[in-house]
Amino acid sequence: MKKESEIYAPFIDRAEVRPSGEIFLRGEDAQQLVAASQSAGMAVLGIEAVRIDANQVMPYIDAIADYSPKSAMQWEAYQERCNRLALDFLREAVEQKGEDTYFCFEVMDRAEHAEFLKRITSAS
Repeated sequence: MKKESEIYAPFIDRAEVRPSGEIFLRGEDAQQLVAASQSAGMAVLGIEAVRIDANQVMPYIDAIADYSPKSAMQWEAYQERCNRLALDFLREAVEQKGEDTYFCFEVMDRAEHAEFLKRITSAS
């Protein structure tokens, strides 16, 4: 997704990019990515906190956030809610896990949200 690549661009020099292509950001950069997502018209759909050493990525199983839509919600309200909750999650995770915590994100744009809503409303 082009827009997703654009929101990562300012942080990529300080990011941990794994061979799989996953991008991990630390503390302040992670929080700024949420702000960049909001400005770019995107919502943070999910976050995974991890510890990274030279050989591996170790997820914190108690520090995973999922803001997938569970019911129909207008895009603007959903985007604001997700990004606000994402910032709260990041602050708490850094406080609990420390400054060396990295974060991996899933983001969603308006079109993806509309598609998702079609699926959940047709399943009802």
